[in-house]
Amino acid sequence: MQVAECFSKVADLAHALGVKHINELPGLWEHQVNDEWKVSANGHDNTIECCPPGSIKIENLKYFCVGVVSARGGCIMGGQEAEDSFIAAVDKAIACVASVNTDLVKE
Repeated sequence: MQVAECFSKVADLAHALGVKHINELPGLWEHQVNDEWKVSANGHDNTIECCPPGSIKIENLKYFCVGVVSARGGCIMGGQEAEDSFIAAVDKAIACVASVNTDLVKE
């Protein structure tokens, strides 16, 4: 299982997007990765919308599978195939953000 990598990739995406201080948001930090995947990160000390503290809820909107991951572990329904698909989607999103940021610097 690549659960820790899933968590790390979402952190990388949030960093690329300039997201900071999610613990100061009134709820979860939510991001639509693509038309299939959505993430919700909980920076609070209490569970919010079925997402435990310090965890990321991962939703596949196409197949209705859900996962919860943290730095210590977790699970994504759909197994290795779902994890691989999610990681690929987040990698693509990070590359898109990096591409836009690079283009803005050039202008």
